[in-house]
Amino acid sequence: MPEERVHHEHDVGYKYIFSHKETFLELLRSFVKKDWVNLIKSEDLMLMDKSYILEDFSEEESDIVYKVNICGQDVIFYILLEFQSRVDY
Repeated sequence: MPEERVHHEHDVGYKYIFSHKETFLELLRSFVKKDWVNLIKSEDLMLMDKSYILEDFSEEESDIVYKVNICGQDVIFYILLEFQSRVDY
């Protein structure tokens, strides 16, 4: 019997890692060199439902979605992970 493998195993691993608020915040602070990033606290981040319906009624799903309120404004972060060895047309 062939060994069963997890489909998109790397995607699953990274989704798990970035579903932890502290890890996501560390990623954000590492790559976004703006003052507003330092206003975000991990306890203020809200992990959101990642499925949504587009205007043409097709369903989409992102990898990770966070919402945070910064200075009275809601900010949504969509994290899309793409690990590909070839172009997906």
